[in-house]
Order: sequence, then structure tokens, then C-alpha cells
Amino acid sequence: MARWGRARVAGSLIALAVAVAAAAPPTADAQAPRPAAPRHERRVALVVGNGAYAHGAALANPVNDARAMSAKLERLGFDVISLENADQKRMEHAIGQFSAKLGPDAVSLFYYAGHGIQVNGHNYLVPIDAEISAEQTVRLETIDVDAVIDQMSMARSRVNLVILDACRNNPFERRFRSISGGLASIEAPTGTLIAYATSPGKVAADGRGANGLYTAELLAAMDAPGAKVEDVFKRVRANVIAKSAGNQTPWEASSLTGDFYFIAPTTVIVAPSTGGAPIDREAMLWSSIKDSRDPALLQTYLDQFPQGVFAGAARVMIAELEHPQLAGAPAASDVAPSPAAQPALAPGVLAAPAQLSSQGLGEFERYRHGEVNKALAIPIGRSEFLGWSAKRNTAFQGLLAAMFFCNRNTLMPCHGYAVNDTIIEPSYAQFDRESAAALAGIHGTSGWPPFADEDREFGVAPTTEIRKTNVGAPTPTRLAGAKTVTTTELVKLLKSTTPPVLIDVLDENEQHMTLPTAWWWRAAGNYPNDEVAVRLTGLFGALLSTAVPKRDTPIVFFCHSSRCWLSHNAALRAIAAGYTNVLWYRGGIEAWTAAGLPLVKAVLTAQLW
Repeated sequence: MARWGRARVAGSLIALAVAVAAAAPPTADAQAPRPAAPRHERRVALVVGNGAYAHGAALANPVNDARAMSAKLERLGFDVISLENADQKRMEHAIGQFSAKLGPDAVSLFYYAGHGIQVNGHNYLVPIDAEISAEQTVRLETIDVDAVIDQMSMARSRVNLVILDACRNNPFERRFRSISGGLASIEAPTGTLIAYATSPGKVAADGRGANGLYTAELLAAMDAPGAKVEDVFKRVRANVIAKSAGNQTPWEASSLTGDFYFIAPTTVIVAPSTGGAPIDREAMLWSSIKDSRDPALLQTYLDQFPQGVFAGAARVMIAELEHPQLAGAPAASDVAPSPAAQPALAPGVLAAPAQLSSQGLGEFERYRHGEVNKALAIPIGRSEFLGWSAKRNTAFQGLLAAMFFCNRNTLMPCHGYAVNDTIIEPSYAQFDRESAAALAGIHGTSGWPPFADEDREFGVAPTTEIRKTNVGAPTPTRLAGAKTVTTTELVKLLKSTTPPVLIDVLDENEQHMTLPTAWWWRAAGNYPNDEVAVRLTGLFGALLSTAVPKRDTPIVFFCHSSRCWLSHNAALRAIAAGYTNVLWYRGGIEAWTAAGLPLVKAVLTAQLW
């Protein structure tokens, strides 16, 4: 294209970007978007979660999965019938209710989480009251998946979606003559998509967090605006394969004849008080520039939507365009993993962060030419100062060292930018997304008992002294100047309009699972020696000042359990630094896990010694 032609196209795209920006409603009137179904499309769903099975067959996740799915579908415009721990009679009644609501103008969705078994190529969903003594009793005690699909097909709904997170072990297999793990593949009738948590004949784990792996990934993928339903399940498959190390591969059978979107390409809500027409400003702008080869145009998207759905892709595209010599650098997914390759790395292009000072560019170049097991860290919100290291025993130790230099030199929390030749910065945005999804799936806290010794009295007297030795010993139940909070109380705080700041102080030698939204400040509770402790107290106060805008903002410290003094020590340092609303989650990650609450993979923001 001639220079004039390129300039004219660029000018038109910039004009469109400006016009889209002008269409935005005033910030003061903005409301949380509630995606709506296309006009004249009814959406109907039946959601079932069965977990309270007897005789050792109980499952931890299905009820949580069903609750989270019901909430998601309601937000997406579905009329939802929801069942938890249902017996056969209730399931049959609900299927009848569901069928009565269907019709040619409807999109129907059936979601099931719980035990499912196959016998002779047929799949059956297991109610909690099923008494299956032998193979021949299966059809009498369960729900035939084909019967549900037949109800949906006979209604001639435009789109039928059947989602089966039921590929767990068969708890009755010892009573069967022939053992078949997982579910059988079903031929999808016209207009139907059938999705399985794992491939036919395979078994998926129930999961360690509040939600199973498959459903957790599906809940996140359904939020992508403008994604066809087939693309949603492709994204789920890729993420589940990656997070299960290839042990679980979701599967679909489809005979859809038309397109379906959970969130249509043109669906973003303009606040009702503006009187404006619905406009998807983000999707419109991205659609206009996504094929551009001009970094300035891609930057217009980032300027308006720095945390947008396509922000990660935009940053990588800009890096490739501005540094073409690096565009061929291998992504993490293309490189054979090594035992020392910690943490798990997100794919990306190794390029200098935007707007680096001359000093920062020099540091970046020295990092780039460093030897193996090197890492680069950048203070949050700034780019002129960096911390980097090289020649460490492992890649993760390189990251710890880079973080230490970054924290020490800037007195700010930092993000890991790159490890070896791979960008890891997107893992922080992923942590934020997964944390938000995890918290959104938590329901109900009243009447919970204490979990995992979080209230146990070990007979240890309260103290205001920093614990210097044996930090893995039992702790007191109280901490002077702080409030000890239980799991129930912490969940209520996190679901409130002013949630606390969570600080994870575990001194782990690799990434670990932590509470949603928690900052990981490694070694904030350690006591290496007197000189370092004095410096650490000042550094800790400076770090908190950047993360917490007010001294009375609630700050929660935790480590792995009630037998961990690291969080006790860190809370004392925060109190000494002048913070007046310090909370101690004594039960820590162990109590949170025992309550069946969701965890996310920690991302490091501070290495304090």
C-alpha cells in the first residue's frame, strides 16, 4: 500500500477510536455491565450439582460448581432451574420443568456436576439416593443422559448445550461385570453441543479447590465477549490440558448449525441513566485495530482498556512490532521444560518494557545478556528502576534475587517481568482474573465451624516479641494490637464492599497455592538477624505504604497454618510501622483449604531478604 494510503487508513482508525471513546457514558453514571441475550432469544438452563453421596462416594466440588454456574448463567440472561444434592424424584421433576420451558425460540443448556457412569455405551447421571447393587439396576436408579437430550431435541430449540462435569470415578464399579472408566461419547443430535470434562472413557479428578478444574476454566471462558461457543470450549480445553499437565483433555461432540455467544459481540451495557443505545466500545475498538501493523493504533486500545479482555494480546503484538528481531524468540510452550524451570512461565516475547529511562534500558540490556537462570523485576507502576540477577541455581532463585534487589532499591512491591528468555508479567493479570472468579464463586458463610485447628488453644502465651527460632511451632490464639479472624469472618470481609488487603508471608522455595487476591511477600515474617530485622521493619512499612492507601485499611496476614509464626511476626512488624487495623488469619492456607474454599497460584511481589 502507498504511504498516503496507509496514512489514510490509520487516520480513519484513529478517528474511529476517538468516536468510540466519545460514546462512553460518564464515569459517575457507570454501572457494572450485565450482558444480555440477543433480542427475541430466550435462554433456559437446568443446573444440577450432586455431591452428598453416601458410602465413601461423596464429592467436594459439584455443589460449589453448580452454584457458581447458576450465578454465571443468570448474569448471562438465562432463566435457571437449580438443584443441589438431588434425589432421583427431584431430578426427574426438574427435567420436566425444564422441558416445559423450551421451544423453537429458546437456547437450552443442561449442566450436571456429580457422579456419572456408563454401561454398555450409555451414560447415566447418579442421584444422591441411588442404590445400585448391580449393572442391571443402573437404569432404574439413575437418570439416562439420552432422556435429557431427547427432551431438548423434541422442543426444537435453536441451540442445545449439554455440559457434563461427571467424568469422575465409578463408585459402583466393583459391582459391575465390565468396568468402563469415564463416560461414553454420544452422537450429538442436530443443533446440539455436548461437552465433557475429559475425553471419552477417561476420568477427571474432583479438584482440590472450591471448584473442579474443568468448571473453573469454563466459568472464566464464558466471560469472553464475542467468543463463539465453540471457541469458549477450545479455550477451556487448552487451559485444562495445561493446568493438568496433560492428564485431562476436555471433549465436545457438536452438530450446531448456527452461532451462539454467551456474550454477543455487540453486547455491552451503556448505563440506563444515559439513555444511550447499547454499544460494545471495547469490542468495536479492538475489531477496528486488531489487524493493524501500527503499534500506535494498538496503544489506543491499551490507553482506554488497560485491563481489557484483549490487553495481553495487544501488548505482545506491540512488542513484536517494535522489536521484530525478537519476534522469532521461542515461547515457553515451544521449549522443552527443565526441572529447574520454576515458576511455570507464560508465553510471550522478550522485549523491553515501554517507556524505560536510559538507566532502565541499560539494566534491561545487561539482563538480556546475562547467563542462565536469570530474572528481571520491575516496581509496580514504574519502569525506570529494575532489579535483575543471573547465574542462580534455579530460575526461581533468580526471580527471588531480582525481586530482592527491586524491593530494596525502590521500597515498592515489584512484579516479575521475565525469567530467562520468557516474559512472565502476564501471570499477574491472570492471578487477578482467577482471584476475582474464585471470590465470585464463594457463597454462604453462616454457621461454619472452625477449620483445621484455627481456634485451637495450644497453651502458648501471647507475646509481643518477634519469634526468632522454631517458627513452625504452635502459636497463641491472640496477638496484641491485632484481631484474630476465623475463616468465616475472613470470607465475610472479602465479600464486603471494603475488602481487606491479604498478605501471604510464606517462605516457600517455589510457587504455591494461596488465597485469592493475596500479595505474596516472601520472608516478611522471617527473623534472619538483628541488623536485617531493623532494616526489614522500615522496608516493610514502606512497602505497605504503597499498597495500602490508609493506615486504618484492614490488612490480613497469614501463612500455612496455626503452627506458623511467620504471619505472627509480620503482623507485629506492621503494628510497629503504625498500622491500626491489623488482622491475623491464624488458620492460614490450611484452614482455608479445609473449608473447601478456592485457592489460586501465588505470584511474588516482594522478597524481603
